[in-house]
Amino acid sequence: MENMKRDPVPATPEVANLDTEMRGAPMGDDSVSDVPASVLRNAPTHVPTPAPTPEKASTQVPDVGAKAKPALPLFALLDVEKSYPVENGKRHLKALDGVRMTLHDGESLALVGESGSGKSTLVRVMLGLETATNGRVLYGAYELAQMDAEARRKHAREVAYIYQDARGSLNPRMDVGALLAEPIRLHRLRDEREIPARVHELLAQVGLPAETYHFFPSELSGGQVRRVAVARALACEPRVIVADESVAGLDVSVQAQLLNLLRDLQRDSGIAMVFVTHDLGVAAYLCERVAVMYLGRIVEQGRTSEILTDPRHPYTHGLMQSFPRFNMPLSTPLSGEIPSPIDLPPGCRFQSRCPRAQDACTQTDPALVRDGNREAACLFPIRAEL
Repeated sequence: MENMKRDPVPATPEVANLDTEMRGAPMGDDSVSDVPASVLRNAPTHVPTPAPTPEKASTQVPDVGAKAKPALPLFALLDVEKSYPVENGKRHLKALDGVRMTLHDGESLALVGESGSGKSTLVRVMLGLETATNGRVLYGAYELAQMDAEARRKHAREVAYIYQDARGSLNPRMDVGALLAEPIRLHRLRDEREIPARVHELLAQVGLPAETYHFFPSELSGGQVRRVAVARALACEPRVIVADESVAGLDVSVQAQLLNLLRDLQRDSGIAMVFVTHDLGVAAYLCERVAVMYLGRIVEQGRTSEILTDPRHPYTHGLMQSFPRFNMPLSTPLSGEIPSPIDLPPGCRFQSRCPRAQDACTQTDPALVRDGNREAACLFPIRAEL
């Protein structure tokens, strides 16, 4: 009995309680001692409760006064860190440092920030392509690092990825029909006889003609390749689509078509979306929430309409000032370069570039503080609107 393998205990408390109890929890194995007490109390047992008989079910009266528990988020990242050893392990590069974030069903989230801020690393951790050095990544009720093989297969199907290099992600020796059929066969989503019809349905869904079925990637334009990549992600019937700079490098008109396609698909199907971008205009158009990253941390997050019109963090304000606008001259962009993540400045990591920096900024590393519907990590946040 001592050698019997235990199933991982699902994390099933409300998000607020889960966040509070897991703050500072030990990072051990999947033993019961690592799970908060409330999780153990609410965890389902291995013996399912028998369903009520029709007679009993018909006599039950719902309690209209009872409050339903909020649904668990699709993703919950709790103080996630990811570091890479450098100089033969003598020092470490922190690509992610204490990231806290949630993503719910049907929600669209934009990750914005300069190159080197940790956006792509965060996405790779959410996809399970990288293992967090510290912290916890929850997908639904289970911790990503403790999933068994079956749960990982389910996660791989439900979380689809659209690569930045869409053409490079497609096998040049397979035509479009075979490329779209591959994930359907892999996850056994359709009977073999139904696969061709499903492929044609996907092509129509992303606005490609039926004859594209027999084309190879080398015969497609840049916009068509991106549409095939979107169709390949949809072929898995996912709950979440993660897109990394999926409209970068395209003509403005083609970008607009793809953005309209992604927005319509997300709204019509209810799929959650994480969109990595440098373009604040894309974030404002496509996503309802935005998280601004700087040197491995989220420095501000909240509703896109609030963050991009009235930012609280000086870094977000600087990004907005650097964004080109019609009939307006470009203001002074952010000064200086991003410091090395191997050698971070003391205190606030933005203080070496911040025009509002004070003495306290060099001594205190600010944490995310909630302000209404948003959070910002700044000792002296901006209060005036742009």
